[in-house]
Amino acid sequence: MRHGLAELLRREGFGAHVEELTDVVDLLYGHVRGQVGESTAQAAIDAVKGEPWWPLTGLPESTAQAPSAATWPDLDFDPAPHYERLTIPILCFFGETDMWTPVDDTVRMWREAVDRGGHEPPTVVRLDGCGHEPALHEGGPVHPRYEEALLDWLDARAAAPAS
Repeated sequence: MRHGLAELLRREGFGAHVEELTDVVDLLYGHVRGQVGESTAQAAIDAVKGEPWWPLTGLPESTAQAPSAATWPDLDFDPAPHYERLTIPILCFFGETDMWTPVDDTVRMWREAVDRGGHEPPTVVRLDGCGHEPALHEGGPVHPRYEEALLDWLDARAAAPAS
C-alpha cells in the first residue's frame, strides 16, 4: 500500500509530497502496531490532512478511524518465506504500469525466495499497457498477451517429461 500511495501522488502531480506521505504512513502504521502513541500519529495526520493531495490517499483523518492490528493481519505480511516453500512451477504476470505493486522489487523477491528454496525460478510475463489487472484499460478486455503466454506456458508444462 505504501508503494501504491506514493505512486498515486506522483501520477497526480504531487510527487514533491511523497516524503510527507511516507512519514505519516509510517507513524500511522506504527500506531496500528502499538509502537507509536496516538497523539503523535494524530499530530502527523493533522499536519497534512488539509493538503490537496490528502483525499487521494484514502487514509483515515483520525487514528480512531484507523484499523486495528487485529483487523489488519497482513500489515506486516512477508510472502517470501511462503514462496521459498513452493515446489510447483510458477507463472507471474505483471502490468508494466502497476502502481500498487513494485514490479522489479517483487520479481527480485520471487526469484531470491525460490532460489533460497532450491526451486525452479518463476516465469515472469510483463504486460505492456496494463496496471494492476491484466486489462488494457479499467473494465476492458484482458490483454491478448495474457492468454497467449498462459497457454504457451501450460503447453510447455504439459509437453515436459514427468520427473
